[in-house]
Amino acid sequence: AEAYQTIPLQKEEELLKHDISKQTHLYNIITTEEDKLVGRCVLLNIDHLNRRANVAIVIGEKRYWNKGFGREALRLLLDYGFNLLNLNNVMLATGAFNKRAIACYKKVGFKEIGIRRKARILCGKKYDLIFMDLLAEEFKSDFVARLIEQ
Repeated sequence: AEAYQTIPLQKEEELLKHDISKQTHLYNIITTEEDKLVGRCVLLNIDHLNRRANVAIVIGEKRYWNKGFGREALRLLLDYGFNLLNLNNVMLATGAFNKRAIACYKKVGFKEIGIRRKARILCGKKYDLIFMDLLAEEFKSDFVARLIEQ
């Protein structure tokens, strides 16, 4: 059984807005085939002085999970962050139960940097939070570098 249930994108948007500061870049994830909104990704808490930010991503409906939307959107957002915003470090946190997300983050290049024990509570059950980060030097640009070379 899964530790969480899917929730509508409108509710996800409300949750993301709770975390959003002035230093935020929020983007919709839309399918090219159906022109349908399937999720959102955001760079938040952007600190230009220290060249760091946090990232969050949501693919709201289960039928769009495991189709590569999250990985592609995350790579585009990281490319933008590292190569246009000149960030050096991007960090995220996710529940230890979210195995699909952790696998996606690792495929993109994120590395686990720590665990905050029993720091997320869902339906009365406590879960560890996994912290991961990625450095600019560890990220291979697929999009921005090609544009610059042209």
